[in-house]
Amino acid sequence: MHSNSRQRIRTIISIFLILGLLSSSAAIAEDEEGPVWTPPKSETWDWLHLNSGEWLKGEIKYMRDRKFKFDSDELDDLDIDLSDCQAVYMQRLVFLRTESGDTPQGRGVLRGDMLEFETVDGPTLEVPRSEIVSIVPGGDQELDYWSLLAGADYAMRDGNTEQVDLSGRLGIHRRTATLRFLNDYRGIYGSQDGVKKTNNHRANSRLDIFLTSRFYLTVPSIEYYKDEFKNLKHRVSSGGGIGYEFIRNPYVELDISVGGVHQFQESEDGDKSDDFAGTVGVDLDFDLPGGTELDNSYKAQVVATDMNKTSHHFESILSVDIWGPLDLDLTFMLDRIEKPETDSDGNRPDENDTSIMAGMSIDF
Repeated sequence: MHSNSRQRIRTIISIFLILGLLSSSAAIAEDEEGPVWTPPKSETWDWLHLNSGEWLKGEIKYMRDRKFKFDSDELDDLDIDLSDCQAVYMQRLVFLRTESGDTPQGRGVLRGDMLEFETVDGPTLEVPRSEIVSIVPGGDQELDYWSLLAGADYAMRDGNTEQVDLSGRLGIHRRTATLRFLNDYRGIYGSQDGVKKTNNHRANSRLDIFLTSRFYLTVPSIEYYKDEFKNLKHRVSSGGGIGYEFIRNPYVELDISVGGVHQFQESEDGDKSDDFAGTVGVDLDFDLPGGTELDNSYKAQVVATDMNKTSHHFESILSVDIWGPLDLDLTFMLDRIEKPETDSDGNRPDENDTSIMAGMSIDF
């Protein structure tokens, strides 16, 4: 009995010794790792701490649809999912838009599932990660709100006939936490055996005011369109509408809008008309692996007073990142007017015009 007691005591002492050694090893390891690193205080740079443990230094250009557009100090422009970030240090002034519709301005640190946001007015807000809708830089510089996209496309067919199509596009956009001001232009010129065969131009301008995190009011919307070979000298459409972002995530975006416009139209022969039209717009965009994007847009303008003037425009652009802001683009376009006006010779143009072109674009 006495021998068994001594054995139990030795066993207990051995267990305590093992536990002590393990505790000491853990403490030594913790000392070797040192304290957790945090970025230096600065109003010049933002920082992203990725789930892989890597740190990125640069500037947040914006965060929408759970994805950052980030200008890295060393790696140029990057697209990074919010879910790939364990921490985000917003050290420059930003506007934050939340699911509740609030748009405070300030600086913040996102750690884990909670954003601590220090507003310029003083109070610090705690915002769950799931409630963040967008982040837009917004300091003293108006330029922070603007972006520019410019592109050129080219298509050439040779054989029995030589046909050349040239297209240019330009987009100037301004985005804040609650406003979206979009201005876009595309022009196409084509020739066949040296004779002009295509000449059309389309320009759009619209202002979207977000009333909630997904629902917006468009006032106004203006479109100018001309197509020499559809006997359309001018068409000006002005009005407004409403829209809703049905899907918004890092991979898919679906935006649907409806509205009404007044449409003034003049043919190449000088005939003029005023009509009312209802509009439907659908934007469906995909963010694919490898820096590839597929952006699709469709707009129908249904003329209630003359259905023959109803028009459709569809555009699909497949873009592949080449370097920094430079993309390689493959574009398909379809324009349709239900019944184009006859020209002075009594000829009626084709209802459909399609184009497939390749080119490049740059986004600032």
